[in-house]
Amino acid sequence: MSYSDPLLKFARASVGVAVMASVAACAGQTLPSSVLTGALRTDSISKSPPISVYTEIARSIRACWFSPGKPVLKGHVFFAETQQEKPKVEAHITINEIAKNGRRGLKAFSVDFLPSGNATLVRTDNFRLPPALAVQLENDVRRWVAGQTGCSVIAPLQGPVAIPPRRRRS
Repeated sequence: MSYSDPLLKFARASVGVAVMASVAACAGQTLPSSVLTGALRTDSISKSPPISVYTEIARSIRACWFSPGKPVLKGHVFFAETQQEKPKVEAHITINEIAKNGRRGLKAFSVDFLPSGNATLVRTDNFRLPPALAVQLENDVRRWVAGQTGCSVIAPLQGPVAIPPRRRRS
């Protein structure tokens, strides 16, 4: 087996991820699924029902990221919706860029609240925000899901940022 063998590379990467996951688990932390899958998504679990978690997170997002005095996400708009008909009780928050016509443009970031047994799966997805900013927003959501309050200090985004499309590996 040569050093550049794809199977060997995959095995080394798998061992690295397993080690990171073990260290995170021992420290009582969850490893963002983006590290595990290469995706731009993280998941958290709350023991509260979806609409309750959604209400608290929506308030925090409006207060922290869209504060009238110092919004973090300039050039973006908050949109939220709920589905309260059983059996599918869920909620969604999307952060969209503001289009040139002043309406909602491309989806930049989302937070979904999905039932998971007696708990709620809170999923964040980054579509168009700079990765460093997305990590800070994901950390805020995780803190709020865990019951903490308050806003973290985040440098304001001056407007939509051109994020190049992801290239597919061949």
